Amino acid sequence: MPRLAHVFTSACLALVGAACLATPAYFKVFSATYPNSPALKNRCLNCHLGRPPKRNPYGKAVDNIVLGGTLTSAMLHQLDNVDSDGDGYTNLEEINAGTLPGDPTSHPVAHNAAPVAQPLIPTHSEHPPIVHFPIALFLFGTFLELVGIWKKKPELGVAAAWNLWFAFISSIAAVGTGLTASYRLGYGLPPTGQVLTHMILGLSTFALMGLTLWFRARKWKAYLVVLIFAAIAVSATGYLGGLIVYGS
Repeated sequence: MPRLAHVFTSACLALVGAACLATPAYFKVFSATYPNSPALKNRCLNCHLGRPPKRNPYGKAVDNIVLGGTLTSAMLHQLDNVDSDGDGYTNLEEINAGTLPGDPTSHPVAHNAAPVAQPLIPTHSEHPPIVHFPIALFLFGTFLELVGIWKKKPELGVAAAWNLWFAFISSIAAVGTGLTASYRLGYGLPPTGQVLTHMILGLSTFALMGLTLWFRARKWKAYLVVLIFAAIAVSATGYLGGLIVYGS
């Protein structure tokens, strides 16, 4: 039995190792770019959250630069001075120190030195929490509008209007923090990959929300069609944003 347990454990470790080496070309380029880095021992954790394919902030930044092409040292160096995980240290400082550039709990420890001051506003610029307001308000407003029409209750229509207006107003903050976060997290303006798609969807959704209120104020017949399209756009934009933040 001990021998069987040993064989089983070895097989599991081999499978984990195989998963980590799912993109050996990436690790080879990383090793060649930073040959003296203690971070080489971390392998998967430099770019992934636990086991692949779920990526950490540094891994997502690398993926957005590569865009399905071939990773090069020049691409990696574009991220040297970016603080992907927002812990106060640049990616290059972390790589040179052997800590994880995509994990805010892993960072260099400076002996006999004052702790590194954290930025007053995190690098994501509070976009993830702020964006929940326009999403929830607009979808709830859509629900109230449709139920009010179905049940012929105008008071629900009034409540729907308030929700839709507050959703549009809060979406201004969501768009502003989203653009700021894209720049501060190293995705750039304009960004690339999924982040670019998310940005285009977000701006289009913002425009649709405004158009919805315009149609509603004028009581145009096409209002409900625009409202439903806007609600779908809000849902799609929020879903893609979740994939970017939490990975897949």
